[in-house]
Amino acid sequence: PFTLNIFNISQAIKRDLTAVTEPTIVKCPTCKVDVAWTKAQKYRPFCSHRCQQIDFGDWATESYSIPVDPTFEDGQLGEDD
Repeated sequence: PFTLNIFNISQAIKRDLTAVTEPTIVKCPTCKVDVAWTKAQKYRPFCSHRCQQIDFGDWATESYSIPVDPTFEDGQLGEDD
């Protein structure tokens, strides 16, 4: 038979609330320090404005690139393509 008591219910609620209140921890992409993924963390996933700007600068100077395997060379397509 199934019995339900207050202790079991309160333990289950406490366990569920703990899972919700503990933030996810990620690594800052720039310096690899742990960062809590919360609304209070202004620069997430970065740990600071400095790390955010370093990453932005790397994209702006094209230090990062996405590899491409070009199928067509410039001028290979005609007017109708």
